[in-house]
Amino acid sequence: MGVPQSIHIEGHVSAGFDAVRDAFTENFSRRHELGGACCVYLGGEKVVDLWGGVRNKATGEPWQEDTMVLVYSATKGLAAMTLAVAHSRGWLDYEQRIYARNFEVPAGGGVGTARAIAHAYSVFATGGQELQLRPETLYALTAPAVPPTRGFYDECMMGDGVQFSLGFMKHCPVWPFGNEGSFGAPGTGGSLGFADPKAGIGYAYVTSQMGTSITGDPRELALRNALYSIIS
Repeated sequence: MGVPQSIHIEGHVSAGFDAVRDAFTENFSRRHELGGACCVYLGGEKVVDLWGGVRNKATGEPWQEDTMVLVYSATKGLAAMTLAVAHSRGWLDYEQRIYARNFEVPAGGGVGTARAIAHAYSVFATGGQELQLRPETLYALTAPAVPPTRGFYDECMMGDGVQFSLGFMKHCPVWPFGNEGSFGAPGTGGSLGFADPKAGIGYAYVTSQMGTSITGDPRELALRNALYSIIS
């Protein structure tokens, strides 16, 4: 099944990453995508930067290179990054309960681009030198999740087995994104951004078409599977 003639896929992929472009294209023909973007950094270099479709169903406006969309709770990961920078500066201690382990990060309902989110995670995935992150901070972010002492309060993510720590969702059996030690944040409707330090990956997918899956949207999963089939 081909892509509808009204849908245009823009952007580029580096040599060897054509499978990601194919999966992105198939999202429109097989997985009911309306408009979206996907960006991937590998080792600090941008290897996937794709966008296409419609950003506004009501007006038919096409998705542009710099289109920003509502990514909901996917911006919680960006807020958690500011805490990580503060930890590296010595402004807070992750082990002080009042600051971190039970901290509610007020960052849901944000907007962003796949490129910006992927680049931010890429900085963390490649050692954090741009932000002068301390090794201790990166170790804490990649460590196994520590269960909160006062319960779990994210009503949108109450699925059994979903793990969070220090503001990020963690790689876990129910949502095995990236490799062990990966951390990121999903957004209602299908958006996802994460860092995979083991592979040196900074990744993001955003969409204008709300999905219904709680633990991994089929469109995003197709892109992620294509990516890791290449780098594995």
